[in-house]
Amino acid sequence: MKRFISFILGLAFTKNQLNNSRDSDLKSNSDICNESDNPELSRGDIEISVIAPPVICKAESFPVIAAVTNTRSKGSVYIRSAKCNWNEKEYRKELREELEASGDSLRAVEELRSRTDLLTDSEQRKLKSRYEKLKKATEYIRFNLDKEMIQELNEKGVLELVLTIEGDGVRDRKAVKGSKKIKLQCNRTLQRLPAAPGLKKGNWYFGDTHSHSTYTWDYYFGDGIYTIQELKPLAKAAGLDWLTLTDHAYCLNSKKFETQKHTVTALSDNSFAFLYGEELSCAELVNNSKSRDTCHCNGILNNTFVPCTTDFFRKASSPDSQQGINNLRQNGGLVTINHANWGKSMTEPWNFGINTYAYTHGETGMEILNGGWADNNKGSTTRWIDKRLLHGEKVYPFAGSDTESKNHLGECYTVVYADKLTHESIKAGLSRGHHYVTTYPGLAFWARKAGASDWSWMGDTLAIGSGTVELQLSYCNTTNGMNIYVIKGKTGWTQEQQVYSTAVNAGKGFITAKIPVEKECYLRAYCVEEDKKSHRAYTTPIWFE
Repeated sequence: MKRFISFILGLAFTKNQLNNSRDSDLKSNSDICNESDNPELSRGDIEISVIAPPVICKAESFPVIAAVTNTRSKGSVYIRSAKCNWNEKEYRKELREELEASGDSLRAVEELRSRTDLLTDSEQRKLKSRYEKLKKATEYIRFNLDKEMIQELNEKGVLELVLTIEGDGVRDRKAVKGSKKIKLQCNRTLQRLPAAPGLKKGNWYFGDTHSHSTYTWDYYFGDGIYTIQELKPLAKAAGLDWLTLTDHAYCLNSKKFETQKHTVTALSDNSFAFLYGEELSCAELVNNSKSRDTCHCNGILNNTFVPCTTDFFRKASSPDSQQGINNLRQNGGLVTINHANWGKSMTEPWNFGINTYAYTHGETGMEILNGGWADNNKGSTTRWIDKRLLHGEKVYPFAGSDTESKNHLGECYTVVYADKLTHESIKAGLSRGHHYVTTYPGLAFWARKAGASDWSWMGDTLAIGSGTVELQLSYCNTTNGMNIYVIKGKTGWTQEQQVYSTAVNAGKGFITAKIPVEKECYLRAYCVEEDKKSHRAYTTPIWFE
């Protein structure tokens, strides 16, 4: 169990010391906070790592967490005080928290987690043992920012302070001290896409389909760091209108799941929809037999808890991947396959194996963005195309931050068009594929038969036979211009074809195009920012028959 210390800050600001920048290309707040310390700030025998929101659109009263670790090889330390300095003011909290020595645990955990091959059973036991020791050597100190500070952060765009932790050795009484600069920035402004002509109700809602709370325990990737109650203001600060809680099923049971359902439902209001669900571990099917690998399937708004059985290393023996999808759907859930390709590393057993696709079907969608854009997301996108779309399966793209031991909220979004900001409307929009996924820019499109009046949405199937369709593309949130591509695929093809491309300047607007189509084909669109390639968006396809 984690130990948490809350520390309320009330800070004043000197206006001429603050920067009004809201450049979307700024470093994330976590990166800034954990850059090399100022050399005159002594670490001593403790290490401080700051967990801060990577993206802040409009600040709420959210927590910033400092993970304080005793890095000694031997000997516990007492943490006596935590203080924050801002503008020549000091805010101090007296503590008495004992941290055991981490020894070589920190180095061993980092080494084992960075391995590029699969860990043996002995190595996995070592990882778990070292992680348990590391937890006893670590304290999490939470700084809940007050209204005055939030107001100034929103108005001026930046907040800087210095956190100092002091203590002494339990036996040698040697003083220990560590300091960390903390810098928070409002670094993003989101725009909502112009909608298709003729729409008179509804709106675009920014969301996240994959997050964890303190219910989750995971020695591979770290425990969930935030309580359910803390996730809401953090999500709103990142620009999210809705968030799905998907703690690992192996950390839950029916009672805990029902408690979570009631908690997130009570936290939902007319400004934020908090969805419930679970991340189910399933044994992957290969040749219709269970393999050694485990895939993770999200259940979104499933009515009842779906359990799984895992071993010491969190590898699933039941259900198998097809049973898992079926069970979640039978209980009313939308189903996504998470992080379908994490590469050839120790995490390989937690992707969706390349040989599993032929034996597992029926998911609503695939998580092609897990956090910000990276090469492993490219692999997930390729598998979505090659193993689903070109095989004639109507599977939608999804994006989830997978916030767990670190905060990734706002690094990607699933943006759905819905009538209202409610569980039911969000689920209805996602189940129809009326959404796009993005790391920042907005992109959507609609199609109709040439000369027709009604538009078909992303996710729809348009009965047209063969002929020409008119497309209308809507874009926004581009800071320096971007390239937009329309892609065509067809059941049985070995690869897709690019059928249209254009470049747009910064801003937002509409584009029209005419594209020839035929039965059993689909069109989809994606965009990439010219200067920042990690800023990109992918639409759900429109299918034709």
